[in-house]
Amino acid sequence: MDRSDPYGALGQSHGTRRFGAAALMGKRRSPEVLELQADDALNVYRDAPIGLCYLDLELRYVQINEWLAAVNGLTISEHLGRTIGEVLPDVARGVEKQLRRVIASGEAIEGGTAEAETPAHPGVVRTFEHNFYPVRSSDGTVVGVSCAVQDVAERESAKEAFRWYRSMATASRDLMVFVDPTYRYRAVNQAYCDEQRRTPEEILGHTIADVLGKETFEGMLKPHLDRCLKGEHVSFDFWWTSPSRGRRHVEARYDPFFEADGSVSGVAVNVRDTTDRKQIEEQHGRSLAALEAANKELELFSASLAHDLRNPLLIVTNFSAHLEEELGDSLDEQLKDDLQRIRGAGGHMMHILEDLRDLADVSRGELTREEVDLSSLAREIVDDLSALVPDRDVTLEAEPGITAVGDKTLLRVLLSNLLQNAWKYTRPSDDARIELGVEKHESDGPIYYVRDNGIGFEPAAREIIFRAYERLHTKGEFPGSGLGLATVERIVHRHGGRVWAEGAPGKGAIFRFTLSPPATDRRRGKRRGDDV
Repeated sequence: MDRSDPYGALGQSHGTRRFGAAALMGKRRSPEVLELQADDALNVYRDAPIGLCYLDLELRYVQINEWLAAVNGLTISEHLGRTIGEVLPDVARGVEKQLRRVIASGEAIEGGTAEAETPAHPGVVRTFEHNFYPVRSSDGTVVGVSCAVQDVAERESAKEAFRWYRSMATASRDLMVFVDPTYRYRAVNQAYCDEQRRTPEEILGHTIADVLGKETFEGMLKPHLDRCLKGEHVSFDFWWTSPSRGRRHVEARYDPFFEADGSVSGVAVNVRDTTDRKQIEEQHGRSLAALEAANKELELFSASLAHDLRNPLLIVTNFSAHLEEELGDSLDEQLKDDLQRIRGAGGHMMHILEDLRDLADVSRGELTREEVDLSSLAREIVDDLSALVPDRDVTLEAEPGITAVGDKTLLRVLLSNLLQNAWKYTRPSDDARIELGVEKHESDGPIYYVRDNGIGFEPAAREIIFRAYERLHTKGEFPGSGLGLATVERIVHRHGGRVWAEGAPGKGAIFRFTLSPPATDRRRGKRRGDDV
C-alpha cells in the first residue's frame, strides 16, 4: 500500500482486512467514478466527528483529520512526517507499546484508553478511547496502523448534559421536549403529555407533524426548528389551541444541542404559558389607548374652554372698570372694594385660562428640535418681568452660551414658568437671585437647573409640586393658577426627559430637568420613570 494513500484508514473496520483506495472503491469502476468516490472518501475522512489518523511503521503521521489535529492543539502540517513521540510525548508513553504490538502481531486492539495532556489543554489530563487497526499492503504485509480516537470526557459531558436536561424537564411546569434532526420526539416531560392529553408512548418516536398536525408544523414551527438545527438560539411567541385548555398564548425557546464535534444532534424545546401576562398586557394597552383618548379630549376641552370664556371675562372686567370710572366719587368704599374684587377675580381667571391654553398647547403638534440658546431666552424673560415690575431688583446669573436641543417655543414656555416661579417666591428677599445653569452627567447627559434664594418649600412637597392646581400657598400670599409647574413637567416629558425639585424652607429651591432620555434607556428602548 502506498503510504501517501489517505483513504486507508477509512476502509479498515476490523482485524486484518485489506483496504486502501482500490479496496474502498472497488476494482471495476470508471476513472470518473473512482475520482468522485475518492473525493467523497476524503471528505468523510476530513469531516469525521472522531479522531482519525494513519501511522507508518516508524509511528510517523502519514495522515490525520482536522478533528484529531484540533484535539492535539496543532495543525495537520505540524503532525505529518513526525513521530507520535515527537508530537505528543505524553500520549506516546501510554500507547506506543500497543501500537507496536499491532504492527508486530497484525491484530487489532479495540476499546483501549489512555490518559494524557495535549498541547490544546496543557496541564489538563484528558481521557481518550482508541481503536488501533493494522494496515496491510496488497500482499498482506503490515505497513502501518490506522487509529480512531474519541475524547471520553466530551462524550460523557454530552451524556451528562442530556441526563441533566431530562431531569430538569421532568420537574418543570413548562412544556419541554427534545426533538432530533428528523423532527421526531426523543424526550418529553409530563407537562407536555398532559397538555396534549397523550401518554409518552403516544408521542415519543413520532414526528411533530404526527402530534400537532402538518399545518401547524410546517406553517409555524418548522422554520424556527430549521434555524435552530443550524446552530441558532431561537425565541418566538404565538397563540395556539391547546387540546386540554383551549386557546393559549405561549413563548417558545429553541436551543440547539451541540455534540463534542460541534454538530447539532437535536433541539431542546421549552414552551411557557404566558396567557395571563399577555391578557394583562393587552388590557393595559387598551386602557392606555383609552387614557390617551381621554387626555386628548380633555386637552381639546381645556383649549375650547379657555377660548370660549375669554370674551365673557373681558366683558365682566372691562364693565367693572367702566362702572368704577363712570360712578367715580359717588361710590362708597364698600362698592369700590367690590368692583376691585370683581376685576381682580376676572384677572386671575384670565391668567388661569391662559395657563390652561398653554397646558393644552404643549401636548399638541409635532416637536421641532433645534439648538436653543437658553441663556438668551432667560435674559429676555427676566427683562420682561423687570419691565412689568420695575420696583423689583432681581439678579439673574446665567453663563453665556447655555444651549439645549428642543422645541424653541416650548422651551420658552418652560423657562418662563420656572423663572416666573422663582421671581414670585424671591419677593420677600432683599437680595433676590435667580441662577440658570447646566451640569454634565455621564448617563443623563446635560442636566439644566433654575435655582433661587426664595422662601423654599418643605422637602415632602416635592412629591406634589408638579400636580395641576396643587398650591403650597394661598392666592393672597402668592398669586398663581397652580398650572405653571404642571406645564413644565409636560414639556419636559414631551422631550423625553425628567424634572425634579429640591428645596428647604427659607433656603430657596432648585428645579432640575433633562431634555432627553438617559443614555442607558436610549440603548434599551426603555422609558424611565420620574423618580427624584
